[in-house]
Amino acid sequence: MQDRTINNALIALYRAGGEQGDIALTLLTLRDAVPAYKQHRCRTAFRRGHMRAAIMDVLRMGPMTSDEVAVHIQCRKPDWTVREATLRVRSVLTKMKARGMVAHDGRRCGLWWLTPEGQPFA
Repeated sequence: MQDRTINNALIALYRAGGEQGDIALTLLTLRDAVPAYKQHRCRTAFRRGHMRAAIMDVLRMGPMTSDEVAVHIQCRKPDWTVREATLRVRSVLTKMKARGMVAHDGRRCGLWWLTPEGQPFA
């Protein structure tokens, strides 16, 4: 086998994590092929559509900036950092804006609010 093939297999084990990941990291260190980063998956991600519903719940309290919404979302997912929550919230807010569910005042750190299309039926 080529060294590159062995290294790639060890890196895949390392990224999978767990006890095998620790052993793979040790072997990679011995081979002088330590990976630059470990890609981790967020196992506590929202299911499809649940992030949008959570953001709508937060915006029902009133207009907020994306950072304020992210803090509320981060409280629901405490293992997320504020930065991770902020990036996800901004992405979802942009998609919701394209669908007409929310509006933005256009400023860089401006306010977001629900539009009539985003309001629940009463």
